[in-house]
Amino acid sequence: MKRGERILIVISLVLILSISFVSASLLDDLLSKITGKKINLSPSETIVFSENFDDKITPLPAGWGKWSGGTAAISNDLIHSGKSLKITADGTNVVAVVTNTLVVDKDKTYTLSNWIKIDSLSEGKLYVQIHCYKSDRSQIVLYKNLKIYSAPITIAKEESYSFVPKVICGSDQVGVIQIAWVLGKSTSTSPDPFGVLHIDDV
Repeated sequence: MKRGERILIVISLVLILSISFVSASLLDDLLSKITGKKINLSPSETIVFSENFDDKITPLPAGWGKWSGGTAAISNDLIHSGKSLKITADGTNVVAVVTNTLVVDKDKTYTLSNWIKIDSLSEGKLYVQIHCYKSDRSQIVLYKNLKIYSAPITIAKEESYSFVPKVICGSDQVGVIQIAWVLGKSTSTSPDPFGVLHIDDV
């Protein structure tokens, strides 16, 4: 046996013995560098995003936005699992909070879970929405409702909503979405919403 072959065997044994001490993702990267190919040792789930607001000190997480009236800010007023996002509609306008843009696979099934607490929504509705865009960020449709909660309502619970982007958006071209929580009118001629919404653990 040649000296070079002995060295390769030793290296291989070291790698094998080290497998139990290296995470799958790190081992994937290590073997990729050695072989020049992308190797997946085990299937993994992709979390598009996760937000619990606990480490945020700005009014909203980076990339998120607020539309129209009312107020929206990270708050300590209600403790669920740390901080929550408090959205207030004061009866003078619609208020909406929207996430940053999220890249999705149009054919996959996604589940949005969030803890919500509606404090005495006496007028209007809470709309949990998906906003649909092509991969180039051009708009396909302004919104599709995942769930609607109608006033009068008081609720505090974990809620989940499953969807397939191309189905809910009605297009094979969808590649990017945003999630929105909207305190809005019940109908176009109804009074503006009045109430407080807390969301957490998105």
